[in-house]
Amino acid sequence: MQQESERPRQYAWPKYVLAAFILGVVLAVIWMSAEVRKVRKYRDSTMDPRNHPSEPAATTNADSPAAATER
Repeated sequence: MQQESERPRQYAWPKYVLAAFILGVVLAVIWMSAEVRKVRKYRDSTMDPRNHPSEPAATTNADSPAAATER
């Protein structure tokens, strides 16, 4: 028989698991934001406005390499 004053045992490991999970999420967000910043920096530095018009030119089947081999 249990007495009224006894409480069930509280385990400490769930707190550590939750802390590790939260730390993992925070580190993943920081890592991904750094990678996104790096990719944006690379993309912006390699984009030349003279070679990348704001609207791409329309292509037809006659312009494709496959059409040239069929002739």
